[in-house]
Amino acid sequence: MGQKQVQRNSSFRFQINNFSEKESAIKSQTFMSHGCEWYLYVYPKGDSRSDVHLPIYLFIANPKSLGSECTFQFVLLNQSNKELYRSPIGQGLFCAKSTGYGFAQTLPHRKLREKVFLEKDRLTVEVYISRVEVVSEKKKTVDINGFQVLASQVSLKRICFFF
Repeated sequence: MGQKQVQRNSSFRFQINNFSEKESAIKSQTFMSHGCEWYLYVYPKGDSRSDVHLPIYLFIANPKSLGSECTFQFVLLNQSNKELYRSPIGQGLFCAKSTGYGFAQTLPHRKLREKVFLEKDRLTVEVYISRVEVVSEKKKTVDINGFQVLASQVSLKRICFFF
């Protein structure tokens, strides 16, 4: 019988200094969570999906052939750790075909340009990974709301984008 590993409650904090000066995508360092390596991408000036909002994405660094199903949420904080934005809860099946998921529309850029809003030009991005299910090679199914579905047939359609 295949094995499934489920873990809960993990977070990572990524601090971006001189945020308003950043032009291109910013990649965080790689971090470990639930036995997987992850990293974040933040687009200070927007990406192809949005140039009005700040896009943020979570990527798996070493995708497995069957992948890891993950539930995540982003929180944006200012210098004083005041919460500026909390994303909806996202979910994705991270694998070789889809290595990243996230949100193209978080905070509007006009808000981030306000000095009162973003103190000392520093933005902190926290990601909370609340569930990771690593599907083994022996078990080619994924639990979706209590139903066993073939991993090859999983297609998640949520408000988050994947790569």
